[in-house]
Amino acid sequence: MAPLAPTAAMPSLAGRLIPVVSVEGRDYALLVPALTTLRAADLRQVVANVEHEQARILAALDYLFIGF
Repeated sequence: MAPLAPTAAMPSLAGRLIPVVSVEGRDYALLVPALTTLRAADLRQVVANVEHEQARILAALDYLFIGF
């Protein structure tokens, strides 16, 4: 799980490591460096699907763990 933050709160952070994703028409920074685990039982309802951002999210994970 990676937390989301409104892009307005951190406009200078968005980039390769922190991609911007849209949820319900609003842009959020996906805080990949803050990845953590979470039990599936602790998750609530689904509010969005960012599968269409898969390539950018995987690129951010590659950058985080491998450095390129």
